[in-house]
Amino acid sequence: ASTLPESINRIDYASLTKLDKSWYEAQVGANGAVVETENELKAALAAGKETIVVYGKINITSTVKLQKNQKLVGTEYFADKNINANYRENVDEYFSQLIFDNANKASAVSASGDNVVVSDLKIVLNNDVANNQGAIIVSRAQNVSLHNLDLTHHAQSSQSCGIVFFNGASITISGNIKILSSNQTYHDIAIYNFGSDVFIDNAQIDIQAKENAILTGSQGFTHIMNNSTLNLDASCAFYSNIGTDGGNTLLIDSGSVINSRAAFLFYNESSSASNAYTGNNDNYIQLAADVTVNWTNKTIWNNLLLQTTEEYRLSNTTKSSSLSGENLLQDSAWESLDISQDDETVENYKSQYLGILEQYNMLIADSSYKGIYLLQGQNLQINFNEDRSSKVEVKGVKADSESLGLKTKEWQSKEDIEKSISELENAINSLRSFASAFGNYYSIVTTRQDFTENLINVLEEGADKLTLADMNEESANMLALQTSQQLAINSLSLASQAAQSVLKLF
Repeated sequence: ASTLPESINRIDYASLTKLDKSWYEAQVGANGAVVETENELKAALAAGKETIVVYGKINITSTVKLQKNQKLVGTEYFADKNINANYRENVDEYFSQLIFDNANKASAVSASGDNVVVSDLKIVLNNDVANNQGAIIVSRAQNVSLHNLDLTHHAQSSQSCGIVFFNGASITISGNIKILSSNQTYHDIAIYNFGSDVFIDNAQIDIQAKENAILTGSQGFTHIMNNSTLNLDASCAFYSNIGTDGGNTLLIDSGSVINSRAAFLFYNESSSASNAYTGNNDNYIQLAADVTVNWTNKTIWNNLLLQTTEEYRLSNTTKSSSLSGENLLQDSAWESLDISQDDETVENYKSQYLGILEQYNMLIADSSYKGIYLLQGQNLQINFNEDRSSKVEVKGVKADSESLGLKTKEWQSKEDIEKSISELENAINSLRSFASAFGNYYSIVTTRQDFTENLINVLEEGADKLTLADMNEESANMLALQTSQQLAINSLSLASQAAQSVLKLF
């Protein structure tokens, strides 16, 4: 399903045109490069180009290693300069993509220098990745920015990752981030913070993983801020600590929304490291009062919101608690949170949706004209003359819900709902296209109807002139004839009288 922000969803992609490579070259100048092949990408990296633009889909076979001050971006990075930079061949996918095939199971992109930017890209790993490797790996780098990314990775080991941060890195994650683990056989981690500072800032993060959505280990600091929304579908939404490390901190600010479909919302292991944030040997989570947590347990694992083996410190704006294996659904420290299992609500909405589809299909089944069902794929032929040599055939369409692609009818996750929404948007576009086509047919038929009616009027007028008399003219002729007849009669009468008078003389 598409996870684009609302502002991007409103873009009319059909109206966009693909900008030439030269346009992007003008944007990056001499210190940048626009690349279409792996060789061009390698050359740009070797030359130390500051801004490298991925133009289209590139298959790569080795890790893209970014150094200090380098940017690896897609074309949508320049959307603020030209709306056409948002061009996509597929509305749900970035135009700029890296497809990674590597037998060594390494990461696709690595950042080991400060001020690195990776933005507006889709990165797909076709091969398994090794332990602590992933689509993107950041190590010992400061001020790294990850923005608007769509990542698909394969798990090969117990710690295969979508994004992994190591050893004192400092990273900001913003915009729309989608992380999918495409191999559900092995353990996997979507975001792994090992001893780094990670700031999730005004971001929408959509994660689908088998094991852990966000894992912290060895004094990792994770701060979710500025109205970020996290949609986490995994066994554990937040996993704090691995092995014998610890001292991790998770801060979630007011306005943040956590939508979790997980067996455990928070899972904690023992901590043997000092927490720099609290000064104690513990893992620590702090949630502000206005954090919204919508949690749906995807399994029957005891319905625990928290699983812990040792001390786990929980804090909100008013109180702090030390908990040991308690069910936080019953703990007063969570009174300020909105925690809901929404299966019943989702089921209710799904029933309404299916009911609408059923009524819509009935409407389509009842729509006919003179026995022709245009909305069920039947065609209608309209003849314009007596020998049927002039005609138009109205092409029917299949407009039932299945034909329109409204096929997602089971909502097991947020992604299923978003898929239904995407299908509805595509169906609306299809119906608009059908309406436009039928409108063209209507215009043709209306024009021919007007022409035929005008022709009939002209022919009737001509026929009338051949068969209908002018009453004024005919009346005048009749009067003249009658007058002529009367005069003739009078003349005969006078002639007869004259003859009689002559005869009387004799």
